[in-house]
Amino acid sequence: MYRVLVTGFGPFGGYSKNPSWLAVSPLHNTVLQPEPISAPITHGAQEILPPAKGKRPARAIHITALQVPVTYSDVLSIVPGVHARPPILPSSTDLFPQPPSGGYDFVLHVGVAPSGTLRIERLAHKLGYGLPDADNKMPPDLNGIYTTFGDEMKTTIKTEKLADYLRESGSREVVESNDPGRYLCDFIYYCSLCEAHKTRAMSASKKAALVLFLHCSPLNQPHSSEEVTQAIKLIVEWISRQ
Repeated sequence: MYRVLVTGFGPFGGYSKNPSWLAVSPLHNTVLQPEPISAPITHGAQEILPPAKGKRPARAIHITALQVPVTYSDVLSIVPGVHARPPILPSSTDLFPQPPSGGYDFVLHVGVAPSGTLRIERLAHKLGYGLPDADNKMPPDLNGIYTTFGDEMKTTIKTEKLADYLRESGSREVVESNDPGRYLCDFIYYCSLCEAHKTRAMSASKKAALVLFLHCSPLNQPHSSEEVTQAIKLIVEWISRQ
C-alpha cells in the first residue's frame, strides 16, 4: 500500500472545532483504491496527470489522520517522529495498522486560513514568527533547531499541476500560495520539510516522505467540510500516481 499521514490542527482561538480537523478526521484508517487512468488528463496543452503504466491497477492508499495541538512545542515534539523510520506517533493516536517501518510515502498537513480558498502552499519560512500559540507561548528560534537549513524550504511537489488537477476535477477556489502565514501552519510545514530532508540525507535509498501543506477555508466560507475532505482525497490520489 501507499501509506499517507494527514494532519489537522486542534482547537484554538475562536475555533472550538478546527475546520482542518473536521475535514481530516473522517479519513482516519481509510483505504482508497484509485481507478487506473487509461488516458492522460490535460489542462490546455499541459498534461497534469499521466495515464497508468501498463495494465497494473493503481496502488491502494491507506490514510492515517493525526490531530496536532496548536502549540509550537507540540509541533517540535511530534514532527520528527512523523518522519522517523519507523514513524513514532503520539501514544494517544489510534493506530491501525501500525506505521510503516520504511516511513510514510506522503505527509499532508492541513490548516485553516481566512482566505476563502483552498491554498496549496509552495514553501515555508524559518523566520518571522511572532504570535503566541494556543498556550500563549511565543515561538522558539528555528535558527537554533534547524541550523543548516535556509530561510525558506520548498516542497518538491509540482503544485501548479496539482492545482490544475483539483480545478479540473471540480474543486472550487483552488490557488497556489507562497505565504503559509508565519504561524503554526507555516511552522509545522517548515519543520516537516526539514525533517524529510534530514531523513533523505540519512537514508541509504535517499527516500523520504513527500511533504505538502493545504490551507482550507473556515467552515462553509465557501467550502463545506465534505468538500475539503474530497479535495484531500484527490490530492492524495494524484500524489500516489506520480
